[in-house]
Amino acid sequence: MKLGSMSKMLAGTALALAISSGLALAQPGPRDHSNDQQSQKQPELYPNATRKSPKPQPVTKKEADNLNAGIAAVKAGNVAAAEKALSGYASGETTKNNYVKAIALQALANLQYHQQNVKLAITDLTKALATNALPNDTHFQLMYELAQFYYSDGQYQKALDTLHDWRSQGKRETADSYGLEGIIDYQLQNYKAAIPAIQKAKSLTTTTHKNWDQVLAASYAETGQAGQGIAMAKKQLAANPNDATTRHNLIVLLMQSNKYDEAIKELQKAQSLNQLTSATNYENFAKLYLITGQNSNQDPKPYAEKALGVLKEGVGKGIVKPDFNFYKLQGDSNLLAGNTHAALASYEKAAALGHDGSADLQVAQLLADSGKYQSAASAARKALAKDTKHKGRAYMVIASAYQHAKNKPAAVKAMRKAAADPETSTAAKAWLHKAGY
Repeated sequence: MKLGSMSKMLAGTALALAISSGLALAQPGPRDHSNDQQSQKQPELYPNATRKSPKPQPVTKKEADNLNAGIAAVKAGNVAAAEKALSGYASGETTKNNYVKAIALQALANLQYHQQNVKLAITDLTKALATNALPNDTHFQLMYELAQFYYSDGQYQKALDTLHDWRSQGKRETADSYGLEGIIDYQLQNYKAAIPAIQKAKSLTTTTHKNWDQVLAASYAETGQAGQGIAMAKKQLAANPNDATTRHNLIVLLMQSNKYDEAIKELQKAQSLNQLTSATNYENFAKLYLITGQNSNQDPKPYAEKALGVLKEGVGKGIVKPDFNFYKLQGDSNLLAGNTHAALASYEKAAALGHDGSADLQVAQLLADSGKYQSAASAARKALAKDTKHKGRAYMVIASAYQHAKNKPAAVKAMRKAAADPETSTAAKAWLHKAGY
């Protein structure tokens, strides 16, 4: 999920959804063929289907016994026994009965799925449907199952297409099917389609599904309706105050809406409940304190010290690693707190780990501020070598070093390069004009 930038300091944050890799599967399974007469008395699930249900093909006692033995082996997870009983039927080698073949393929598909062989499960289920030998109730339940298999395998467009075919041909509407459709739409970034699908799902049941609400809130955010997403997340959280995922989603929505004070309060609650479980959680917490301190009319030092405290806690728990992001944030926090020497030390550690030149540039500027111009110029050149996004600032540091070294031609040359960068163009041109260039 792409979220709008909070500020120049706060990186984009992904809204984590608690969607499992595979939804709970509807597994109608083959009937116990020794009790077909009783099974036929059950109400039809697809009475309005456009497909005409085929006439049942007679099944011999031997076929029924083998099918039921194979199905029992599938349920028990006995791979060898299941394949021994069903493989011949599934391939058509030991039967000419397409109904028997389809039932065997369906059972093997479920066996493959539970063995984590989802692609093979999809192949077997597709073959089962292709026989066109199954009664409508089983045929369409397998079609729905195929959509779930595609989803589990990350084939979202095929999952959506299969689900649409299931609904248009089977003429059945269920809350779960619309919930699945909304989740698939979200994965495909069809956020506008995900919203009505989840709303439809919710309208068809009184049962609360956390995943649906999370997708709906996230889709609202993606379509510029963060306010509705926030309201929904708050309602969810009020119903379950200790739910970590819902609180995290609310925090992200609040950040996207620039409601930093509210986001900090929720982060503080998460902290008290030990719900800060990732480096991103801690880093965003620290960044929020920094942004609030920068934008405050009061002394920013207390906010910077809170940011440092958050980072220290994260490292102490082993959740935050002392990597580039950590040292860069630590440097930013120390700088805002007025701890210049500590900031320089942090930025130097970040520079040794970073590849974008941003920390090197901070080192360069702090060294220049302390009058260490040659060291500052060296750090600025390192920043340029790493392709910093702020080339103009680096060239201004270099120009300042040349100026203090009484090398005016070199200073002018560096300042002209700074003048080519929109970020520093005005200041650099003013310097050149004053110097007579």
